[in-house]
Amino acid sequence: MPRLAVVLGAGFSRAAAGLPTTDELGNELRGRIEGLADRVPQLFTDGNFETWMSGVAEPQPYLSDEQNADNAALFVAATQALHDILVEREAQALAAPPKPWLLSLMRVLHATRADVITFNYDTLVERAALSAGLFDAEVGSYANMESILDALPPPLTASYAMLAPTPMSSFRLMKLHGSLDTYWVRGDATGSTIGRLRGERNWDGAYPSNFERTKHAPGRQPFLVPPAAAKSAFYDNPITRQLWRNASEALSRADRVAVVGYSLPLTDLVTAGMLREALAGRRVTVDVVNPDAAEVKERLHALGVDGDLPVHTGAECVANYSAFLANRLGLEVLGALEQVDPNLKVSVASRRGIHPVIRAEATPDGVCLNADWGSVIADLSGANYMAAAVTVGKIMSAVERSPGTAGPNILMRGVSTAAISVRLEVCNWATLTPEAYVP
Repeated sequence: MPRLAVVLGAGFSRAAAGLPTTDELGNELRGRIEGLADRVPQLFTDGNFETWMSGVAEPQPYLSDEQNADNAALFVAATQALHDILVEREAQALAAPPKPWLLSLMRVLHATRADVITFNYDTLVERAALSAGLFDAEVGSYANMESILDALPPPLTASYAMLAPTPMSSFRLMKLHGSLDTYWVRGDATGSTIGRLRGERNWDGAYPSNFERTKHAPGRQPFLVPPAAAKSAFYDNPITRQLWRNASEALSRADRVAVVGYSLPLTDLVTAGMLREALAGRRVTVDVVNPDAAEVKERLHALGVDGDLPVHTGAECVANYSAFLANRLGLEVLGALEQVDPNLKVSVASRRGIHPVIRAEATPDGVCLNADWGSVIADLSGANYMAAAVTVGKIMSAVERSPGTAGPNILMRGVSTAAISVRLEVCNWATLTPEAYVP
């Protein structure tokens, strides 16, 4: 299966939960910090907030020592206020249930073991992943924050290793600009103070209390990286450097890259350099998912990315692209099943719920399938939810009888709504048992 890497920008979080864009955050910030509106009399537009934030983050050679010190204090206040605004806005968004396409996307990312690179500070992806109930049948474990984040940054609690969740296989999330749940001692180039507040927070999970923050991150500030800062402690520390290396390697080995809701601002020189190094001159498909996809495509061309660049545009482009990925995986399942002996039987672990098969891999005995949510076209449930078996030919017949069911609508009944990636196998006879997939 082609390797997928997904790059997420502010447009993704806006589509997923209505979170503000970068400039909208800056304009809200102007009303939170006393005197800031006087220093910045015009509203932020066209990505200017990122430029301003990066300008006050570090000493500038054209300013006096006093002015640079004043900017440093302003940056600390702005970072805390920005953190507070995002926490408030995210909490408001989390009051509503996650959108179905967002949960579907998490399952697609999980099924493909995708690499996900985000420049967003919010925790929507982590929360959606935990709420989607992603399951790794190989180890009998559900998705957890440590596995998805690959323990970068590490949790702050010293005794966390004693309570760490079971490692499991899923998609990998790399947060290159920090996160709302990550803190550090400003200027720490060693990275020893950078850490994430522990906790498995699903979509409606509570934020850590002030008591928890002061207990586990005493004297530390939110770790939010200004996008245009290229040479500073934000990038000098080994935690951030490792995350960026991981992201670059993921892009370099990807067969397909999706740039979702990220406008590739001219001020983000570090990201532009990484994309150029990883993608320029390669035969790689780069999906541009953005309401203004044409402009992003032009910027990618300017970086030397001249391969296949399909555009996905429109007001619902992110939701539609999620459906596109699910449908593409479903078609791969159909293609794999067509190559299998129709007399082979599919063994289905017995679980309550309904899921479509969205992924297939060749095995010595036939094909290995992964399931997801959907509506039924083939009922494979056994009596009293016992393990059931059906031939590949019967599945293909059900698909052929059901118009418009190409893609992710090949379904199995008897699979738990929580067991999103339950492994189903084509073999000579049903050898699996329900207990084999119960964590």
